[in-house]
Amino acid sequence: MSTFISQSRPIFLDQEVARELNEHQGGTSDVYLTVLDGRRVLVKKLRKEFVNNKFYRDLYHKEYELGHELSHPNLVVYRKYIESSEGPMIALDYIDGLTLEEVLTAEPRYFLKKANLTKMVEQLLSCIDYLHKHQVVHLDLKPSNIVITQLNADVKVLDLGFCYSDTFHSTPGCDPEFAAPEQLDKSRYHEVGTCSDIYAVGRLLQEIEKAAGKRLPRCYHNLMERCLEDDVTKRPESAAAASKMICPKKIAVKVLSTIIAAMLIVTACLLAYEPSRKAMYYAFGSMERFDIFDASGIQYSILSQEDGTCEVVTWMPALLANAENHSVIIAPSVKIQDKPYRVVSIKENAFYKNKYLRSVYIPEGVERIEDNAVAYCPKLSSVHLPKSMKSVGAGAFSCCYNLTSVVFSPSMKEIPLAGFSDCGLVKIEIPEGVEVLGKDCFAKNKDLKKVTLPSTLKKIDRGVFYKCPSLKELVIPEGVSEIGDYVFLRCPAFTDVYNYALVPQDANELFDSPQVRVHVRKEALEAYKEHPTWSDQVLIPDL
Repeated sequence: MSTFISQSRPIFLDQEVARELNEHQGGTSDVYLTVLDGRRVLVKKLRKEFVNNKFYRDLYHKEYELGHELSHPNLVVYRKYIESSEGPMIALDYIDGLTLEEVLTAEPRYFLKKANLTKMVEQLLSCIDYLHKHQVVHLDLKPSNIVITQLNADVKVLDLGFCYSDTFHSTPGCDPEFAAPEQLDKSRYHEVGTCSDIYAVGRLLQEIEKAAGKRLPRCYHNLMERCLEDDVTKRPESAAAASKMICPKKIAVKVLSTIIAAMLIVTACLLAYEPSRKAMYYAFGSMERFDIFDASGIQYSILSQEDGTCEVVTWMPALLANAENHSVIIAPSVKIQDKPYRVVSIKENAFYKNKYLRSVYIPEGVERIEDNAVAYCPKLSSVHLPKSMKSVGAGAFSCCYNLTSVVFSPSMKEIPLAGFSDCGLVKIEIPEGVEVLGKDCFAKNKDLKKVTLPSTLKKIDRGVFYKCPSLKELVIPEGVSEIGDYVFLRCPAFTDVYNYALVPQDANELFDSPQVRVHVRKEALEAYKEHPTWSDQVLIPDL
């Protein structure tokens, strides 16, 4: 967490060395990082001026008593309460991330991307709903008490210090900037409750809109205005009700799921009386679209009856009761009319623009993925291509913005045109056997920092690493005889290329800067000096 960056004197906690990380001047506590029971934790310790104050000591104990009884994926975990000579301390899980306050400062337009806004608001409301259902009201929801994790950008709600529950009826304070009107007016204290947290949600949305400098999407702006009503009865009656204001699509999905479930029942009845392809035809109107779909909603179609092969046609998440954040498992074989068929292919556009897909398991036996098959799946985070995979189509995984990890198949000869462009890849390791990197195949991977190329590589086509601003260096194997234009264009951090080829490759434009250092073999230095593509760069004969 970037707030906790400074270090000063060490202290001791249960024989563990703790490091003070920040002065935390805005509250009553100092915060330390330490290791407790093998786990990194943050320790809150009352400042010296409050240690002998019974009110604040009781407040600490109250916070722990509430916190350690609660468990929600978007709520910080309370680990331990400690009484020491230095005063009471609370150990909480350390969360690696940025506070909402820091996110809005560093990247004010982050939430203009609707997927980011939706995820943050839905997770926040889910946590608030959980607290309220457990008779706990937070009462101090503000940007500095909400963390967006580095990994997966999940929400974590912090600091139950000012909350109250059915056993703690008084609240000692809050941040006036984000507090509801009833929290600041003594004559309205009787109105303080779950509605006060709902008001804070409106203030958070207001801060997000203000930072972005642009009106939020209509449903979020409407939610903000409803939450900010002075009259508590005009606010959404609960966090769940607030969530429904921004997720009406879920109702449509449920209705569609019900309709399809009814169709499945009809199909099953028809098949019971007439176990033939004709029954499926009458149930769905067109048996040519697909031959079968399994319980997870994956549709399979026969490719060859003679060879006993089939392919994945598409995925219907509406068949599932809870499609969001779903992991799809493709079967290695399926039975169609009591005959087994091997799954060897994933058809073009099979998962195209699927906003629910988080991961997809591709089994051994699948040999090809066709064009745009898994493109524009914003939640997809990792892909493992089996050893049987021989070819991947153009743009197959393009624009999967959260795709950070790919394991490639050694059976592939080529990484396709725009196959993994505009993703979130950080590290790429191309296996031995791959000979061609297709045009723009890794372009616009803004977090890409390390690439390992195989000795079998022969060609790096146009724009392969175009607009990869975090890439600093690359080793080009000796066998690469062709390099296309713009391979390293718009890569401002790029400083070094280690080119083992004895014969310089032809290209019109490779780099933005003439200051890129090109490391070459000593015996090839003169050839590179005379070559128009490479001669303007800084040549270093150290290979």
